[in-house]
Amino acid sequence: YALEDETYVISTEGEQDILRTIGNTTSEPVYSIQGIVASDTDSYISIITGGEELRVSGVLNEGETLIVDTSLVTAKVVDSTGATIRNGLPLLYELNFPTLEKGTNTIVVSVSNATFTELKIEANSRWR
Repeated sequence: YALEDETYVISTEGEQDILRTIGNTTSEPVYSIQGIVASDTDSYISIITGGEELRVSGVLNEGETLIVDTSLVTAKVVDSTGATIRNGLPLLYELNFPTLEKGTNTIVVSVSNATFTELKIEANSRWR
């Protein structure tokens, strides 16, 4: 893994390209998602990376962050101080952990009856 790695912050809905220049193989990033998702069945935040969807459909409250770790295949919800509040896996519609390719990656953020605040992606760049 890189000592100093690439981090991307997305704070608007829609499609954005990010460019990975560190590493020479697929990376297993950490996604940190902030927003508000109600308990309604049609309420979600969708993040599509390279065609793979990461959908947050469980309750996420204001001030909470869902951290999805692709490398560890796990998720947790933390509060504003970084303290773990609860397991985050039940918030995921599917157990899907999108990776990042070297070069350009297209990220699409959309919502349904939810509020999206910010997506932070830590690349976790790797070499073979």
